[in-house]
Amino acid sequence: MFAALEKKVFKERFDILKEALSGKPNAFVIIDPLELLFPIDTLKKTNILALYAELQRLLSKHPEAAMLITFNLRKWTKEESKRPSLLTNPREWMEEVCGTLDISNRSDVRIGMDIQSEEVRVINGIRRGEEMHPLLVRPIVIEGERLAGFELCPPEGEDLNVAFTPKQREYWTMLPSSFRFEEVADRLVPRASLSRLLARAKSLGLIEQPNGVWQKRGTR
Repeated sequence: MFAALEKKVFKERFDILKEALSGKPNAFVIIDPLELLFPIDTLKKTNILALYAELQRLLSKHPEAAMLITFNLRKWTKEESKRPSLLTNPREWMEEVCGTLDISNRSDVRIGMDIQSEEVRVINGIRRGEEMHPLLVRPIVIEGERLAGFELCPPEGEDLNVAFTPKQREYWTMLPSSFRFEEVADRLVPRASLSRLLARAKSLGLIEQPNGVWQKRGTR
C-alpha cells in the first residue's frame, strides 16, 4: 500500500495491484479507502467510469479474486429522527456514504455496518439481482469477559417489528415453535413467502434448524 502511494501516476498504482494479483490470483484485496489509493475527481463521471472499468478489467483476468472497497459515512447534520435506518432501508442509508455513489452503485454487493443500539451493530446492504437479509451482531461476552469477534443477536421487539414486513409478522405469529418446512409450506404460509421469511429470520438469529427441524429461538 505504501509503495503504491509513492507512485504519482494513476497507471503505476494499478500496476502494483496487477503485480500483486499475478503472484496471488485468488487474493481478497482490500482498498481502504479507495480515494486514498486513487485520488480522482469524483465529480467527473468520466473519471469514475475509467476507474471502475480498470477495476473490472483487472478482476476479469483473476476470476477467483475479490475486491473490498471501503467508504465512510458523511457526518450527519440533519435531524436524528430523519436518519435512514440500515436495518430497514439500506438503499437510502447508502445515500449517506462519503465519496461517490457512482462507484458503490456499480458494485455487485454493497454492505454497510452501523450502530443499532449501545452494544448491537446492524449489517445490511444491497446485492445485485438477489435479496439480502440484515444481520444483528453483538460482542461475544462469556462470564463477564469480552472475547474477540461477534455473535448473532436476536432483535428486540421494536427491531423485530421493523425488520419484518407487516405480512411477514403475520406469518411469523402463525408458525409453531417447532416445525418442518413441508409441514407448513402452502398450509400455513405460501411456500415462496415461507422461504423468504425463514431466510430473514435465520439472518436475524430468530430461528435455527437442527436436524432439519426449524425451531424458533424467540426474542430477548
